[in-house]
Amino acid sequence: MSVSRHPDPDPAPHASVPVLLVTADPELRAAVQRLAAAAGVGVEVSDSAGTPSTWREAALVLVGSDVAAVVADGAWPARSDLLVVTRHRDGPDPGLFRAALAAGARGVVVLPDDDGALVELLTDAADRPAGVGPRGRVIGVVAGSGGAGATTVAAAVSEAAAREGACLAIDLDPWSGGLDRVLGLEREDGLRWDGLQGIRGRLGAGALHDAVPRREQLGVLAWGPPSGLATLDAQRAGPDVATVRTVLAAAVRGHHHVVIDLPRTTSPAVLEAAGRCDLVVVVGGRTVAAAAATHRVATVFGLHARELALVTRGRSRGLRAEEIAAALGVPLIADLPELRRLPEVVDLGGGALRAGGRLLERVARAVLERAHASWAAQAA
Repeated sequence: MSVSRHPDPDPAPHASVPVLLVTADPELRAAVQRLAAAAGVGVEVSDSAGTPSTWREAALVLVGSDVAAVVADGAWPARSDLLVVTRHRDGPDPGLFRAALAAGARGVVVLPDDDGALVELLTDAADRPAGVGPRGRVIGVVAGSGGAGATTVAAAVSEAAAREGACLAIDLDPWSGGLDRVLGLEREDGLRWDGLQGIRGRLGAGALHDAVPRREQLGVLAWGPPSGLATLDAQRAGPDVATVRTVLAAAVRGHHHVVIDLPRTTSPAVLEAAGRCDLVVVVGGRTVAAAAATHRVATVFGLHARELALVTRGRSRGLRAEEIAAALGVPLIADLPELRRLPEVVDLGGGALRAGGRLLERVARAVLERAHASWAAQAA
């Protein structure tokens, strides 16, 4: 299976009302509808008589400058993907910025200067599943030492995140045992990395969402078995930086969460992915040698990730988790003991959470809670 390499390969609207425009200004309405036509997305128009019935359903809400104060004063339900649109050629007046802030808007779009930016936003709204915000949140998981269990933690976080909404688990390590195998999705048909090599331009979020192997809300982008020397060489090298950028841009538009299983390498593509993570979790063992290796990994990835945190794993006779976290200067999320039945249940296709039981689920929830707190702090 492959994905088209043409820009905007699919309109794939996932929401019944991709865009809602609230305005009583006919000129502003015409300007937005013209741009929506260029983006290939439908727009529902409503005046400010009351909160529209599709206010919560729309992937993107545009509020005209003529009614921004009305929306703010009316205490309409808060939305994270709300923009105020104006046609003032000299720029909006300061009062409009105050009204936009009071309405909970994340910005003011001035037409026609911002025509191109609004077309991109409209196109993204058509791509985005209902309920997904302006972009999904990205969590990276990397092993601090060999055999630390980063893939297991990444799989568990992915399964827990899929309970909250659409989640895409991405395996960036071509030499791992396979994130899809740990998730029990290795036998499902769908797009693998070899179908994306060299892709450029814009990849539709809907196309990626629907093409990968999927079980309900959980999808996975992993590595298929090599089918010849060409694919073996491509898999050995991994995806290039441009491919990673294209794929992650589509992934965050189409999913609530994106969880990346990062390899312990410093290739440009891996560091590019780490730099796009809202949170990178380092999973390290509790031996002296493992702690030393984890320190090196944390130092490198800490230069690229927006936030770094630690999960330790090992037997109770090892170093204390708090001691390792203090030595690294990295906050500790959780400590995961050895799970004896984990390999057996994973091999049977049961998935990470089922294999790890309550202990692993507690770790996954702790990672998500840490990520949610981090995102809230960044938005404040």
